[in-house]
Amino acid sequence: MAIHTWGFPQTPVIKPPRPVYVTKVACTTDESGNCNTNSRFINGQILKIYYGKGTVTATTTATVTFEGESIDSYNVNTGSAHRYPRVETILEPFVVSGPINIAVTGGQASKTFDVYIFSR
Repeated sequence: MAIHTWGFPQTPVIKPPRPVYVTKVACTTDESGNCNTNSRFINGQILKIYYGKGTVTATTTATVTFEGESIDSYNVNTGSAHRYPRVETILEPFVVSGPINIAVTGGQASKTFDVYIFSR
């Protein structure tokens, strides 16, 4: 007598990963080269930040913060870039729950660029 086995899936059944959300923050510097913009509410890990150069043609450093703690800082004039900020002491992604602030002080006047925040 042969033993009958039922066809079980060859791969383990796992919970699907949580979706990745993208938040676009449009930044426009004023006549003095300053910008201070908040994102919409973000809840979760910051996986990466993408800086789109836009119309910037001179040194314009964008600083991304959450509740006063610096997450990342990047000179947008060096070109568009993907950045992967991590908490220095444990090398894990930042976890936030609230709006993220993008600030520029002393940048190029009347220019625009975009910051995309990828979170899960």
